[in-house]
Amino acid sequence: ATISNVSYDNIRVEHYYNKLVDVRIIKSKYSGKGFPDKEQRGQIQNILLSNINVKTTPWNLGISLSHIGGYDAGHTVQNVTFDNFRIDNKKILNADQLELYVKQASKITFK
Repeated sequence: ATISNVSYDNIRVEHYYNKLVDVRIIKSKYSGKGFPDKEQRGQIQNILLSNINVKTTPWNLGISLSHIGGYDAGHTVQNVTFDNFRIDNKKILNADQLELYVKQASKITFK
């Protein structure tokens, strides 16, 4: 399946653990028995995260990461936009500020 044109807007995050943003194409427990298309992978395209306000706690710093990743070169994530994404009121302008790890993904922008 292709997941596309998804918007997350005006969200306040007061607590998170482990991963803040996690947009990945992965093998999961749903990739097994009882699922006839278990070996098929899709695409993720055109994701918008706008006006997101995140509050950190001492338990998040250096521990909680974000991931954007495709499965392989044929099953990728494309066009993810962070527009006015803020952590502790600081606007995030790059992947390092978000502690974002990227694999098989392209066109990730920060506004």
